[in-house]
Amino acid sequence: GNVNVYVRVVSPEKLIGLEKGDNYFVVGNERMQFSGVKEVLYENQDLDVAVYVDGVPGDFVEGQYSIYVYAGGREIGSTQLLLK
Repeated sequence: GNVNVYVRVVSPEKLIGLEKGDNYFVVGNERMQFSGVKEVLYENQDLDVAVYVDGVPGDFVEGQYSIYVYAGGREIGSTQLLLK
């Protein structure tokens, strides 16, 4: 069925994409802010998904970024990215 995929992008300084308004989701009992979200149709098979994150000027600076992906109320993936 339809599932929301949430992405949190954390720069060396802050969570990216917060200027978009009421952008919260729940993982367990924790309310968290997201950087981007996309609704997908999940049919119990691997699925390629692209979630776009809008930053404001100055958001993307040099340094290490942490990226977390959530669906179904839990973390389903994470990675690190170095911008130079």
